Amino acid sequence: MGIIMLRLKLFWFGFCGRFFKKKYKIGKYFICDNPNTITLGNKVKIGLRNSFYSKYGHIEIFDGVCTNNNVTFNASIGGKISIGTGTLIGPDVYIVSNSHKYGKNFNLLLSGHTIADVIIGQNVWIGRGATILPGIKIGENSVVAAGSVVTKNISDNVVVAGNPAKIIKVM
Repeated sequence: MGIIMLRLKLFWFGFCGRFFKKKYKIGKYFICDNPNTITLGNKVKIGLRNSFYSKYGHIEIFDGVCTNNNVTFNASIGGKISIGTGTLIGPDVYIVSNSHKYGKNFNLLLSGHTIADVIIGQNVWIGRGATILPGIKIGENSVVAAGSVVTKNISDNVVVAGNPAKIIKVM
């Protein structure tokens, strides 16, 4: 059943691309739980084994975005993930727009979720294994170093690195 659904989803994206005159390339083993909640721009390249979970959210990828392999976009519970024009995303990156609520005397199983949009600006470079948490805005022309965990907003034209990510250079 899984292979049939994958083929149907790849057919759906291919059909939409031809119908709306959009050109993009999607790698093998693409996972998507709801193609209706994903918007792809022109000249978008999606690597191998990428996962798009957006059952109740929305994923928006603008023109010229390129993702490497094993990238996960998770807007499954809600929220929006928006990737700006010309952004490059390295392998094994995780971008999420929702999280469990937590705090003192919380039962994680019963606490519910927090939902916040993730907005990534134009011409951003996200290195291998980076994690972008809910509610983050990354400014234009910024670089997120490999392995970074982005917990706070990032301004334009900076390089951030570390866990949590901190500015190491202003361009």
